Amino acid sequence: MQLLDLDHLRSFLAIVNAGSFTKAALHVNKTQSAVSVQVRRLEETVGCALFEKSGRQSKLTREGERLVEYARKLLDLNNEAVGQLSSPRLSGHIRIGTPVYAERYFPVIFRGFAQSYLDVDIEIISHESHKLAQEVDSGELDLALVTHPSTHQRGEVIRMEQLYWVTSPRHHVHELEVVPLAIYHATSALRRIATEALDKSGRHYRIAYSSSSHDALVGAVTAGLAVGFLPGCSLQPNLRIISEREGFPPLPQFGIALIEGAGADEPHIKAMCRHIKRSLSNLMMAEP
Repeated sequence: MQLLDLDHLRSFLAIVNAGSFTKAALHVNKTQSAVSVQVRRLEETVGCALFEKSGRQSKLTREGERLVEYARKLLDLNNEAVGQLSSPRLSGHIRIGTPVYAERYFPVIFRGFAQSYLDVDIEIISHESHKLAQEVDSGELDLALVTHPSTHQRGEVIRMEQLYWVTSPRHHVHELEVVPLAIYHATSALRRIATEALDKSGRHYRIAYSSSSHDALVGAVTAGLAVGFLPGCSLQPNLRIISEREGFPPLPQFGIALIEGAGADEPHIKAMCRHIKRSLSNLMMAEP
């Protein structure tokens, strides 16, 4: 029986996350030709094609889609084993800030980190990105995930997310001539992205609901009271993505950046930084 090479799997997942061989090569610090060779060897190992051409993009085959989950599990298990056996016994307290829409990342982050560092306590604070950056500067937070570039291009971008217009599948509020929106407060970078897209398209709208509470805005959308917009990490089965054919302009991707505070050199905080970067880069983007 042939064995799967973890380095080949790491490059495979980088292509899945980045959407191209070229971008994946940058992520894994290899040349594009080296990544292509690794994929060919991985395909030889499993005995089937993992990617197929779709225009200029590389699209997963059905077998490739099946391998994604196995690849994640194998790499997670490898990281857990290495962490358990080789990591120093760390302890301490970490205060991490996150935008409300990004709270869904944390089960993924915590699962692996807690297995390796049992004595590190974690505190999560949710605010808008500009406030999180201020709290990192003031020492109230050790780390923060923020919307990029809402904080003057600070931090290292570690993940890209796609924005989508969403509505209730049981209602038709998106068909109104003046569309009611459920939207974040005025200081939100995502709000600015969405409203600028509507303004440029000429679509008429009004701010029906404004809140810093992610759940409150989703509740207004699921009740059929308004149209909303969400990043892929926040999509839910009880919401329907609105297509461009229905009169809504396409929304762009945006970056998730990690900002580190003055105490980021402490061993337990450095360990968390490494884990967040690895976890989010390996997390597959949601598909509509």
